Amino acid sequence: MTNPETSVHPESAELMAWQDREVPMPRAAEIAAHVGACAACSDEMRRFAAASSAMQSWRVAPPPPAVAPTAPKSRRRLLYWAAAAAVIVGLLSTVRVECAAAPTCDHPRFHFSFMPASSPEFGAQGAVVPSAAFQRDWNARRHLPIGISSEGAKVLVVIFLDWQCPACRAVHGAYLPIVDAINRERPGSIRVVMRDYPLNMRCNPNVPVEMHPAACEAAVAVRLAREKHREAEMISWLFARQEQLTPALVRQGASEAAGVTDLAARYPSVIKDVMAEVDLGRRLEVGGTPTVFVNGVLARTLDNGLFSPQQFEMALRTELKK
Repeated sequence: MTNPETSVHPESAELMAWQDREVPMPRAAEIAAHVGACAACSDEMRRFAAASSAMQSWRVAPPPPAVAPTAPKSRRRLLYWAAAAAVIVGLLSTVRVECAAAPTCDHPRFHFSFMPASSPEFGAQGAVVPSAAFQRDWNARRHLPIGISSEGAKVLVVIFLDWQCPACRAVHGAYLPIVDAINRERPGSIRVVMRDYPLNMRCNPNVPVEMHPAACEAAVAVRLAREKHREAEMISWLFARQEQLTPALVRQGASEAAGVTDLAARYPSVIKDVMAEVDLGRRLEVGGTPTVFVNGVLARTLDNGLFSPQQFEMALRTELKK
């Protein structure tokens, strides 16, 4: 994925045109990917929306009759537009387009009802205890049939990810230790299943661009490494080189890190399994990565952000109490 810190930001005029759906594909898809990954550009879009709202509600008070202007209507209209332009310029002048690291690889899709944020509580041993508000809001969420066996576990966590996605690396590193800790308390209570959703049109027809150039090969590499019981080594190798990955480099890494020497030969057959998981993601309305379900409930915040580790643990413990 392109780093938004170094990528070229769209001009303000192009962002406004994209907001009005006046930018043709595939440029529209490129802008969508950039805005979804760039905090500053997303903030600029919100400022555009605020300016538009201000324009719609802005009214010029009529002058008192004694000082009514004598200028023709066309001149008054020009003055009104000039004043409105000043309002917009004032709003936009505070924008500094300096992108932070991408918090997510998501496309901007909002198909779920989210819950308000809730502050976690902590037990005597430091374990997160779900608050009553969190439990109430979590239990009111929509449950989706995942179609994956929990194999006897009380809680099934399904993570749709792209091995070249920085946010997936963050979730993998933050969520899985929480699962391991709870499973030490209650052995076998939580099962985690990772499902592929590469953000690359070569193996994911739901994505209009090759956002991550080596995502398809990485998904195949992890599957083949799993056969050799070297999945962890392959995942670590991929996460350590996300920004540099190319299809050729993944093939080389599969051989070095996991002893997989036949990736190119087996790619045509194994990629069909990857695409089957992509289709499952489409049916579950997955729009980007990472997307996490806990017993079929989407683990996201009100503003479509990733759960913090504390919120993720609260979701797990809420399900365990059922």
